[in-house]
Amino acid sequence: MLKDMILKKIQENPGLAIEIYVITPFRNVAYQLIKLLNQIHFPIREDGKVMNIGTMKLYELFYP
Repeated sequence: MLKDMILKKIQENPGLAIEIYVITPFRNVAYQLIKLLNQIHFPIREDGKVMNIGTMKLYELFYP
């Protein structure tokens, strides 16, 4: 469901791809979401790290 929602939004407005972040309180959920959303080429990587899917703690580190 989340994958379909993100894909639809990006298809409607490709510029949104860099503005959508998926935040979860659990590392395992973030890992599973990265695997799922790789199917639609959603994760944005910088230096090998996914920047737009992760935990709140990770988000706070990258975007203080």
